[in-house]
Amino acid sequence: TAVSLHRHEINEMSGDNPYKMKLLVNMSRALFTRFRHLQAPEDINEAVEILRYALPLLPRSDFPELEHFIDFADMLDERFEHFGNPDDLDESIMTRRKVAELIPEDDTMLPCRLNSLGILLCKRYRHLGMLEDINNGIAIHQRACTLTTDDHEHKARHLLSLARALHLRFKHSGNRSDIDEEIETLRSGTTVVSDGHVDKATHLLELGDAYMARYSMFNDLEDVNTAIPYL
Repeated sequence: TAVSLHRHEINEMSGDNPYKMKLLVNMSRALFTRFRHLQAPEDINEAVEILRYALPLLPRSDFPELEHFIDFADMLDERFEHFGNPDDLDESIMTRRKVAELIPEDDTMLPCRLNSLGILLCKRYRHLGMLEDINNGIAIHQRACTLTTDDHEHKARHLLSLARALHLRFKHSGNRSDIDEEIETLRSGTTVVSDGHVDKATHLLELGDAYMARYSMFNDLEDVNTAIPYL
């Protein structure tokens, strides 16, 4: 198997071989792939530990590419989803923060990385209930939306992530400004996504739900009337 082959090659190499770290990264990815198929905990655990060991030792020329750090965060996310250890979620958030901080402001990939970070902060809020997480998540999603042009293929998804974060905070606080901003964000999403796009129906349905949520809190019948065409 690919895992066995990588193990053999790594064992045959001296400790100062410049390719050893790259082989460790490849082995970690192979273990992660096998975990997704077989769900063996030892595979994901070994994949995480290999990358945790290898990342600080990779050549500096690899550092700006950041894909290894993103791989590491993805593995931590997957392990959290399967086994629920909050330490994995914390470490993934810290890793994604580092990635976002290292990407230049004008890099087109920055909004996507910010969006991933914001989603994780909202996930941690749902698990632990820390208001700081949802506040930070909203701020990060707002930044992602600001940095994404309306004609970018991911703009609608970033707007949807922001709207969902605002809805989480509205459910906690009942603050009208959050549900109002959620509705305006979803309305913006419906204008930037083309008819027939897979995300269009999601935006419309969640817009209708948001109007109904506002009605449930503030009893304005106009919100019901507005919601009906979207539901």
